Formats: sequence, structure tokens, C-alpha cells
Amino acid sequence: MISLNSKEISYKIYEVLISNTDNTDKYSKDKILIGIQVMVINISKLIQLLIISILFGTLKETLCVFFSFALVRKSAGGIHAKTSLKCSIYTIFLMQIVVMISKVIILEKITYFTIYIIINYFVFKYAPRDTNINPINTGLERRKLKIATLRNVNLIFVCIAILDINIYKTFIVGGVCLAVLSIIPICEKINLKIL
Repeated sequence: MISLNSKEISYKIYEVLISNTDNTDKYSKDKILIGIQVMVINISKLIQLLIISILFGTLKETLCVFFSFALVRKSAGGIHAKTSLKCSIYTIFLMQIVVMISKVIILEKITYFTIYIIINYFVFKYAPRDTNINPINTGLERRKLKIATLRNVNLIFVCIAILDINIYKTFIVGGVCLAVLSIIPICEKINLKIL
């Protein structure tokens, strides 16, 4: 049986890509390798999430949570676990909790509107959230990410207002809430103790 870890897979992909280019400097090659490693790790986490959601029979619901989470998280940033394994476990656990809760509650329009206001407040106040690993170096970059996050959140809530299937609205809002919770300082302190 062949057993490859993410670093070995990344390096094999890297070797194939680099073998076709001779004029790439060491710094660029290192950036390419790191990018491939991040991509392989994230794909493996997505596969794990999909397998767990299939086992629980929640694939469609988990995808709603995941895509709304990812759309906000992409520009909002947020806290990170100390290891990839902890990140996987934590993310899968929280997304499945959101799915289970969303299956049993139905939110009224006023509740969606209240969540919308609260989410926009937190995004405006705290996004984007950088980390030691992913620092935001300039004020212009920070401003662009804040605008992108506000845009994404507002687009999601416009879709929610238009969407006719009520249960999917709750899954989508749950994903947004997970992403926004990861940028709030008090949640970061709690998560640092756990993670």
C-alpha cells in the first residue's frame, strides 16, 4: 500500500511543475512549493469534510455552510489552529454542529435582519483579522480586504432575502456566523485555549 503525506504529494507536484522551467529563482520556487502545500492541505481537508458529511447524510447542508464560510473567510481572515489536524477536527465539528442546529430551527425575517446588522458591525469593526502567519502589511491591503468582506457578506444576505427555501437560509447564515466568529477577539482568546 502506498502512503503519501501532504508534503510528499506537494513535492511530487512541485517537481513536475519545476522540471518544465529553468529560469525560476530560488525564492520563486519556494513560493511555488508553499502554495502547492497549502493547496494540497486544503483539498485534503475539504475531502475529509465531504466524507464526514456524506456519512452523516448532510452533504448538501454542509456545502451550504462551507461555501458561505469560505466566501467570508477568504477576505475576513481569522484565527488558525496550531496544527492542520486540529484545524480539520475543529472545522468539521463546528460545521456539523451548525448543520444540526440549522435543521431544527427556522428563523423569522426579523431574526435574519438582526443577524445581518450584528454581522456587519463585527465585520466593519474587526475584519480583516490577520495572524502571525498571514500578516496584513499595508493599510491599503487591509482596506481592500474589509471592503471585500463587507461586499461578500452583503451579497450573501441579499441572496438569503431572495432565496425561497427557508432551511438553506439558516445553513448559509450559520456559515457566515462561523467565519465572523473567527475574527472577534474574545473568540480568538477562547479558541487559543482550545486549539
